[in-house]
Amino acid sequence: MARWQANEHQSVVEQLPTIRFDLHPTPWLDSHLYHSFAFEFSSLRSKDNFGNLIEESKKFDFGYEVTRPISLPLGITYSPQLAYRSQDYSISGPDAKRSWAEIGNELRYTLFADYNWDNSVWQIDQIRHVMGFSITHRKINRLSEKRENLIPVIDDPFLDMNLRSIDLMNQIQADNLKPYEVLRLGWEHEVITKQDKGTRSLASLALYHDLYCKLKEPSTESREFFSDLTINPAHWISVRGQSKFDVKDGRNIRNSISTLINDGIFNQIEIGYFKYLSSSDQWRLNTSHRIDDSKFLAGTIAYNSNTEQIPFWQSSIEYKTSPFWTWIFSVSGRGGTNKENDTEISLSTRIFAF
Repeated sequence: MARWQANEHQSVVEQLPTIRFDLHPTPWLDSHLYHSFAFEFSSLRSKDNFGNLIEESKKFDFGYEVTRPISLPLGITYSPQLAYRSQDYSISGPDAKRSWAEIGNELRYTLFADYNWDNSVWQIDQIRHVMGFSITHRKINRLSEKRENLIPVIDDPFLDMNLRSIDLMNQIQADNLKPYEVLRLGWEHEVITKQDKGTRSLASLALYHDLYCKLKEPSTESREFFSDLTINPAHWISVRGQSKFDVKDGRNIRNSISTLINDGIFNQIEIGYFKYLSSSDQWRLNTSHRIDDSKFLAGTIAYNSNTEQIPFWQSSIEYKTSPFWTWIFSVSGRGGTNKENDTEISLSTRIFAF
């Protein structure tokens, strides 16, 4: 259930409601085949700033994906993938629908090296360096359509600050979905050490670059370069930096770095710097405190160094009534942002099992 208005002078988007179920890749009869399902029902409305209805739709979205990882010599894994997706819209006037198909291929090469190095201060018991190369191809085609031009574009993302998913099943806000083709190169590193009966990550680096990206309708390209670096020298401290760059337009979409410190169970503090596009240059402080097993406090405040304003703050308390049910009460405020100056009080719930 959601209602969003960028500011008092723009339209309102309502989800009344959006219900989605996802089944992660699971082997069934043939243990070598991994199946994924997704079901979604959405009732969407778009209103003007006076509350008058502009357009609405009821959408049923179904997707199915199957993947078959094949182990090859020398640590190489080849994973072909097929996916199907159907979108049915009930709108004012004649209904509309369309269907999609995805053909995907991925080659992944993994290798590792072990080093006999110990350090009692940082609790390091031997080191393993794992490195992987991947090249991933996805091509999405429209199989059929019926009155597709009548589908209202209500549920549509503005801009993804993280690594964009290229799988058909992961295009969540998909009212404006178009055929596309992507070829992505990946280079991943992770350094781990032994801890108790398992392992602990000391550092990781992931680099992804879209060698080719084609959106057929309209004919535009948006090739991304994304990097993610995390350093965990000890269990109580972590440093992370991320960057996203549009190679085609030469546009820096995101730069961020943050440090997370915790005492293990009760207290946690995170200090970070975030720069999104050219309109946001923020320092952010996140803190949390666990009162007991059922109550949890959290707070966030952001400071814009360009405008010398506090564009966002939030405080919340979580109360767990059972292992499966949590209530969240929060108060937040925004100032000098697209949502204008306001204070919001919200009550929500989180269900872990049903």
